[in-house]
Amino acid sequence: MGRKKRNLWLFLLLCFGFLLISVTRALATTINVPGNYSTIQSAINAASPGDTVQVAAGIYEERIRLRSGVTVQGDPYETAIVGYTDSPIVTEKPIVKAENVGANTKIDGFLIMGGDAWPGGGIFCDNSSLIISNNIIALNNAQDIGGGIFCDGASPKIVNNIILLNSAHNNYGGGIAFRDSDPIIVNNTVTENEGGVV
Repeated sequence: MGRKKRNLWLFLLLCFGFLLISVTRALATTINVPGNYSTIQSAINAASPGDTVQVAAGIYEERIRLRSGVTVQGDPYETAIVGYTDSPIVTEKPIVKAENVGANTKIDGFLIMGGDAWPGGGIFCDNSSLIISNNIIALNNAQDIGGGIFCDGASPKIVNNIILLNSAHNNYGGGIAFRDSDPIIVNNTVTENEGGVV
């Protein structure tokens, strides 16, 4: 193949790559809560990979399951997901659950509190490589380990969070706990939890 022809092919490949990136960005959508959907979970269910669920200031009494490739965005000083409920039936589930989600999945900018689960009262991640960033994770409880965050077989990035006042019944990993995981933990404040980080 001549040099000019090779250069032409390289140029066409570069153009195609830029076009593909532009189309992907154009297809990404921002879904607003409560503007488009009344609950965070219904917005996540409607989202596609690459979309952002933008949650307005407020207190949301729900438990959510993340979807691979979707960013869920709030403000930790204005947007709270809480597990408290007036219902007499206590549901032992984490506030945020991530199962089999990829590295382009993110939960960012929330106050996450009031979760009560066997492991992982605040955030439970299993076989996932999500980003957990810029959250305040507080006052969650685990019947076993990982009151604030528990990850099993996972490789999450846990960045710039405040993790405090979480508990585990056996005082083991009240803040964060891992099992068979390879996390990246950067610039978090983990304090006043029962059991710290294991």
